[in-house]
Amino acid sequence: YELIGEGFARRLVVTRLKGKPSYAGYVLRQMDRLGLDAPVDETAPIQNTHDEAVEVARLGRQRGWKKVLLVSEPTHMRRAG
Repeated sequence: YELIGEGFARRLVVTRLKGKPSYAGYVLRQMDRLGLDAPVDETAPIQNTHDEAVEVARLGRQRGWKKVLLVSEPTHMRRAG
């Protein structure tokens, strides 16, 4: 949310875990309460980190993104490299 609020990002991507409900509505409500106005994209359902990377890359290609800022928990960042 900080990256959007400070103008470093124009949209937010959330991943949808296979078999779990979507987080997108929750995220949009939080952003509204914080006064943030940005689109929220959601990946197709994923099962693991590899699927997540593939889906975000697909969204990026589909929408012509030039860069993506990755935000994750520190324990997950080793897999992101």
